[in-house]
Amino acid sequence: MDTCLPRILRRNAILSHDLSVLSIWLSLILDALNILCFCLKITPYLSAFLSPLPCILS
Repeated sequence: MDTCLPRILRRNAILSHDLSVLSIWLSLILDALNILCFCLKITPYLSAFLSPLPCILS
């Protein structure tokens, strides 16, 4: 019993570490998706704003 318990605790520690790393990666991916969505939403406005510039410059 005494020898089994540290092994279970160690496995739980590894599992919780893996879960924390996974949650960090998930939050990073979600942040990237949010930024991408924001860029996709704002791109038409930017292109509409920047499209007269070549006419002005030429």
